[in-house]
Amino acid sequence: MVMKVLPEVVDTGVADALRREFAVLASLSHPRIARVFDFGKRPAGTRFLPQDQPLEHPRMFFTRELIVGADLSAFAHKSVAETAALLADVARLLDILHTAGVVHGDLKPANVIVDPLGVPHLIDFGLAVRMSAKQEGTAQGGTRSHIAPEAWQGGVIDGRADLYALGVILCQTISGRNVRTSEQARRALGGQPRAVVELAVRLLAASPDERMATASEAAAALDALAGRGGDVSSRATVNDASRPGGAGPRAGAPSA
Repeated sequence: MVMKVLPEVVDTGVADALRREFAVLASLSHPRIARVFDFGKRPAGTRFLPQDQPLEHPRMFFTRELIVGADLSAFAHKSVAETAALLADVARLLDILHTAGVVHGDLKPANVIVDPLGVPHLIDFGLAVRMSAKQEGTAQGGTRSHIAPEAWQGGVIDGRADLYALGVILCQTISGRNVRTSEQARRALGGQPRAVVELAVRLLAASPDERMATASEAAAALDALAGRGGDVSSRATVNDASRPGGAGPRAGAPSA
């Protein structure tokens, strides 16, 4: 189990991000998305562990499942087929999120953990947004090198922003170079198969309308590069009390 704890003194935005991350994870149920267990605030004067000093101020926290493995940066410079197979699985995870109405918002190698069986898992949903809550007019935070142009420009954000980040990761993993544009991808992937370059160029298009429309489409293209069929995993279920028969929020879920 992993405990994510905020510093003793934080601004409202950081606290809201922790609540949002827990709420997003609590709304999803899939074996490759980290499960969350509890959310709360430890009062001043108490301890997280017996050996800790008493807290001077209250501290917010939540606990989640521990995913054992290495992040995607450990898989750099693999063959095109190996890279494509791994990223196809990541794209299927994105499709699960997008189908559930969630944009990850901070997709990068450090936020994809590959377990000992070679299966990727998504972590760190602190910048995730609901597609129903468009972020138009507000610049989105995140890792600048992986943020889609429409996100840092304060445009409308949907699942195609995650696909842009997937394109950055594709180029990074194959070439070892950081890219931000389609033209940079062409140069970084010089000498690679044409299909690899064309996929990266499309994913990194400045306009989301020029990218692939869905993560499942990206997964199919990556599967083709890997030389395999699209063995799509089961979709996430959404725990939503507003739906008929919905399971509602998990125990300990923060109030809105």
